[in-house]
Amino acid sequence: MPPQPRIFRLPRPGSFRGRTHEWFALDSGVAERTLGASAVFVELPKDEAAVAAKATRDIQLLGLETAAAPEDQRWWYYLGDAYDISGDCRSAVKAWGTCAGLTGGWAEEGAWCMYRAAVCHSRSKEWDAALQALARGMCRHPGLPELPWYAGWVAYQAGRHREAVAWSHMSIALGCHKGLCMERIGFSHPPGKYEGPYDVLKWALRALGDEPGAAAAEVEEAAALAARSANGAG
Repeated sequence: MPPQPRIFRLPRPGSFRGRTHEWFALDSGVAERTLGASAVFVELPKDEAAVAAKATRDIQLLGLETAAAPEDQRWWYYLGDAYDISGDCRSAVKAWGTCAGLTGGWAEEGAWCMYRAAVCHSRSKEWDAALQALARGMCRHPGLPELPWYAGWVAYQAGRHREAVAWSHMSIALGCHKGLCMERIGFSHPPGKYEGPYDVLKWALRALGDEPGAAAAEVEEAAALAARSANGAG
């Protein structure tokens, strides 16, 4: 029988790095390849108390990681995540801002930091701050349709319906129903890549009195949702 694909073969050509949210670093010169779409990772379930305890622990551990490697945006992203889980949105936004500012790192992660920051701002109805975060994220990586989708939602919540229409069209152009749909390997919110912008567009056009346009957007929303289901996109 030919050898089967495995994530690790002994002896392992690398080591794990980090006190939490660790990653496997290959030794210099070792060939690497991307796992196929069939690879599935499952995290053991935790109850609310365990999630909260892990976040508290991670804040301490990731504080050490960011102090030791302040130019590694990975640790800033997960520090923001731990603060967010613990309910400290302000500290989360600060950590994610640092993450996005490390332009030598992974652009997709930097942009996603700003998406997460915008969600934090939105909880407090800080609409302008949310939009500014999203615009910064789009400068970091212009190919993530979730960011203009969420910007459209924020603009709609703020009563800026024409802006919501514009943001939604940007998201549609980048999305995975009738848009660019760039290949990505990391952070993702599937509704924002498929039906989400059509939903925002529908409500924004309805608020502007464009019922035919809203009806057409609703048809596309249903088609995009069906496409997401057919593509197994979550």
